[in-house]
Amino acid sequence: MISVLIPSEDNYYHIFAEGVFVSKHRENNQTEITLDDNYPFILYYHFPYHARIYICCGKENCGKNLFSLYNVNKEFSIISILEGRRSFDRFKRVMDYLNQKTEGEVYKLPVSYFWQLAYLCKKGKNNSYNIETLTKRYNYKIKYKKEVKWYQKNSSKD
Repeated sequence: MISVLIPSEDNYYHIFAEGVFVSKHRENNQTEITLDDNYPFILYYHFPYHARIYICCGKENCGKNLFSLYNVNKEFSIISILEGRRSFDRFKRVMDYLNQKTEGEVYKLPVSYFWQLAYLCKKGKNNSYNIETLTKRYNYKIKYKKEVKWYQKNSSKD
């Protein structure tokens, strides 16, 4: 298991984590989220002028290149890093969509799925057709539990 500490009040940066959820514990000015590191998990870091996403997996599943970041209790491997506001927003929008559609089952897909998903978001190819085709390629039995409207921003500042 991997634990991420999320400070409630920090003026410099914000952090959020997603993955196969195990538990949540709130104490004083921080929340501790525990995720199952046998599956990929995602760390979102948002600074005033910069945003970064780390798509990660536990060290037992992904190899020898280990990293550690602020507010994370142990080392892990990084699958992909998305930098900048556009990639951050694209990936976050895709994960919100997939979480709603699959009710969290998307996090049980293999590491290579998330690597390809990150690539689609980096290149701006993250439309609903590409996302659903990629998801079905990795698990054709995955059930879309409810109808969710795909949100695609039409402005040039995407």
